[in-house]
Amino acid sequence: MKQFLLAVVLLFTVAAGLHAQQNKVTLFSQDDAKAVITMLEKSGFSGSVFISQNGKPILDHHTGFANKTEAVPNSSQLRYNIGSVGKTITAVLVMKLVEQGKQDLEKTVIHYLPETILKNADKIAVRQLLNMTSGLGDYFTEPGFDENKAISNKEIYSFVEKSKPVNDTPGLHLNYSNAGFITAGAILEKIYGKTYVQIVQEQLLLPAGIAVKAKGFVTGYEQKNGQWVKAINGNNPDAWAAAGGLFLCSTELHQLFQYIISGKYINTNSLQRMWQKEAHPEFDPPFVHYGLGWMVEEPGAVQMLGHNGGVEGFQSAFRYLPQDGLYISFLSNHGNGVDDVFMQVLLYWLQKKGVSL
Repeated sequence: MKQFLLAVVLLFTVAAGLHAQQNKVTLFSQDDAKAVITMLEKSGFSGSVFISQNGKPILDHHTGFANKTEAVPNSSQLRYNIGSVGKTITAVLVMKLVEQGKQDLEKTVIHYLPETILKNADKIAVRQLLNMTSGLGDYFTEPGFDENKAISNKEIYSFVEKSKPVNDTPGLHLNYSNAGFITAGAILEKIYGKTYVQIVQEQLLLPAGIAVKAKGFVTGYEQKNGQWVKAINGNNPDAWAAAGGLFLCSTELHQLFQYIISGKYINTNSLQRMWQKEAHPEFDPPFVHYGLGWMVEEPGAVQMLGHNGGVEGFQSAFRYLPQDGLYISFLSNHGNGVDDVFMQVLLYWLQKKGVSL
């Protein structure tokens, strides 16, 4: 649930020299799958990679250990902490209520949470919670907050209310905000009269065919003094809320996003609204934007939609490329375990698409 914005742009800063791209659909071949596996092996990746095209699985690859002490291998049956990828899930839940007329993107926080003591609650619109321009920051440094405790979204929101905004003018700048999504979760809870966890389970996981009870969980590790040690935070599968931290296995994550992208939960218009460019990170390349809970990247004519996530001991990332019907997700139980190799794969695909760097 810690801040983890678009790491992929670090490599894409070279893209100032992009030329016209080929617009035709590009197939992901078995040779491409072998190339990805080679990249994973060279990087020392630990985790699960799932790639599909038009809903058909192409690569379901697992490497490294879910538990290093007991030498339990990573597998498709074990769940990882997906971190801030959960922000996309929160935004999808909000858009469902917008479709139903139960929520309005332009109404302010105070409209839905009249008793809140959150600063600027009368100025921050729901849209700004989802596009990272609310001016809210984080809550991790608030006295008494313990990231590793299994506390509810409601309890976390009590810390958010006391946190200081990083920008007093909502809508002015993009500031990556976990607090904004916790606030969006508090509004969801108020409307549904249920906990955020219950809402996600009942609205998305169960309808998508994903069991609430897991078969098992991967252990997250951080490298210290040249050794991989179990992460202190990030390993509690019950400590998740509207800003992230849900545990899912790679096939379940694919199943969930196939359910969403196919229009089975929210309609096509809602998806397109989420994928519109809403805000631009100040120091990132011009083709990088944030939509409503989705990262929106368009290097040339290639649209890439998704999110990244990072908590102690875990990193994750997924991208959906509508033009090719391509879905790529990486889940790792190593801190900082996704950044480099995920960027390599995206660059590999852009080059195959005819992107000139």
